[in-house]
Amino acid sequence: MKRVAVLLIFVSIPALACLDVAVSPGTPLDWLSEYPFHGPQPERGKVPIITGKRAPEGSSGQGKERRGRTVVIPRRPPEESFVVPQARDAMAFARIITVDVVNHLPWVNFRGGDDSRRWAAAWKYGLLLNYPPPETLDAHWFAMGIILRHLLHPLRLSTPETRALLLRLGPQILGPLSRAGPGGQTGLLLKELLPLIPAVPTNPPSLRGAKDQDPFLTMAEKLAIAELAVSYGYGLEEPFAPRCRSLGEEAIPAFNQLLVHRHPLVRENAVLLLAGFTSAKAMTALVECARRSHDPVSRARAIYALGNWRSPSTVKTLISLLKSSTWTIPALQSLGRAGGEKAAEAIFKRISRKPTVDLLFTGVPALGRCGISKKEYLDLCLPK
Repeated sequence: MKRVAVLLIFVSIPALACLDVAVSPGTPLDWLSEYPFHGPQPERGKVPIITGKRAPEGSSGQGKERRGRTVVIPRRPPEESFVVPQARDAMAFARIITVDVVNHLPWVNFRGGDDSRRWAAAWKYGLLLNYPPPETLDAHWFAMGIILRHLLHPLRLSTPETRALLLRLGPQILGPLSRAGPGGQTGLLLKELLPLIPAVPTNPPSLRGAKDQDPFLTMAEKLAIAELAVSYGYGLEEPFAPRCRSLGEEAIPAFNQLLVHRHPLVRENAVLLLAGFTSAKAMTALVECARRSHDPVSRARAIYALGNWRSPSTVKTLISLLKSSTWTIPALQSLGRAGGEKAAEAIFKRISRKPTVDLLFTGVPALGRCGISKKEYLDLCLPK
């Protein structure tokens, strides 16, 4: 009997296997200018996965933590070229080197979008045949790259930074994040982000332009609504919204109006459209959006876009956002991208006043990017 009992206990304890996954430093949204990807030394991590049935809690061998910790393996010689995905696809772009990860973690797989209601809704309104936009392969791997990096290498990306990145991606992250599971770190992220990201409405937006405005601006507004409502904004095809961009800066007043449009996809993508211009009119509209928008996705994208300018008004806006616990991390990142003495001073004051791990995680690299060499800055950034 004793031998049988021991055998039963042994069988009930699931076997553990380690899945080796490589994820490079950086984030998918920072790699837009670096594609195609040829990273020689990706970070490497081990993810413990359970291959058998979990034994009841309290049984033999179950008192210890069983999920394990991320193990970072020391650097190794550069990968052979055949290891890096050769196709110009979103998975390679997201820096996920171990392409067979899809065979080991089922929730990582791309499932595709639900096309069942697209044609019916579009036919009813007689327009926008690609509405609502389905989940795309690009959107899936952009989000999954951030999620995997957060799970595999928590020492390289803080939770607030992960949350800020996913929020900026918008509604396209909800599918991958929900498939990652309701428990653990992904469950917490989903719980935090779900109330912040507006759901995509079933019905497409109306193509009616504003009344009593220039015919050109009316046409530009209608074109923008039609183009922005059928995309999630981020993808490998560049540039974003090419037909709207072809209208030039004369159409910016029409695009500015869409920042407060009723339809979430239109107003969120309008931020990305305006971020592609260098005009002062676009900058002014984005400043206002970063200050007052009630759409968290639009506001997150506007805050990030302000890092493209070194204007006193954009830096002033970003500094004011450091007072908000919600927007401190995105504001620090954008101040680092904007650079300059005022930005560096504001970053230093914010992270040195009440330093926390998350603030230092984001603030120190942002301060370094400003390029201002002062003793107090170096003392904060350099290890003692």
